Order: sequence, then C-alpha cells, then structure tokens
Amino acid sequence: MVVRSAFVRGLGAGVGANVVPWVEQNRACAHESAPETAREFKRALQPADRARRAASDRQIATANAAIQRHPERHRARVAVKNAVHRGRLVKGPCTVGVDCLGRIEGHHVDYTKPLEVQWLCKRHHIAADRALRVQAVAS
Repeated sequence: MVVRSAFVRGLGAGVGANVVPWVEQNRACAHESAPETAREFKRALQPADRARRAASDRQIATANAAIQRHPERHRARVAVKNAVHRGRLVKGPCTVGVDCLGRIEGHHVDYTKPLEVQWLCKRHHIAADRALRVQAVAS
C-alpha cells in the first residue's frame, strides 16, 4: 500500500523502504493542519457565497413574480423556445434592418398567438417593445 502511494507520488517503486518513515511522519502533520485550513478557507468564502446565493434568490423571485403577473407571456415565450428547439420554428434574420448585429429574438405582437413571432435583433426588439408600450399608454 505504501509503495503504491510512493509510486503515485512519482518517487518510483524502488524507494518503498525510504518512503515509509516519511509517510508516517507527515501523515500526522497533514491530518492536524488540514481541518483548520479547510475551516479557515470555508469561513473566508462564506460571506461571498451568501451574497451570491442571495442575489440568485432575488433573481429567481423576480422571475417568478413576472411569470405570476403575466402568465400568457411566459407561455408564449416557452412555446417559441420549444418550437425552435424542436425545429418547428427557425430563427431568421432581423426583419427591420439588414446590418443588424447581435442576438436574434422573437417578438410577440399578440401573446394569444404564441408561434406568430417577428424575428428582431436585440436593438430593434427593445424599440418595438417601447413602441407597443407607448401605444398602450396612448389608448
């Protein structure tokens, strides 16, 4: 057993007799300091972990609240995502501009028709949503 661990450490198979005292001597030392080091390491990371978890929990709560407020939007987005994934819908180029860069997104004009989307780049999608909001406020 000791020879195998010495071989794994790169010391070779022929040095087993010299390795046994070293392993026995350093085993106690390693076991004494490892728990303290691990505890200190975990304590140092805990505030950052807590902050990361809290931020993640806030994002999840915000997303769930939006789904509760507008379930029809969520259903339409999921339907488009699944249709694209299954190959029933194919993303096309931005229908507004020809020199558009960035991610192509599906824009719903009517959420009751979830698979009727207009493919827009991020910039034009934001503009289209803004125009719909202005239109809704005006009417």
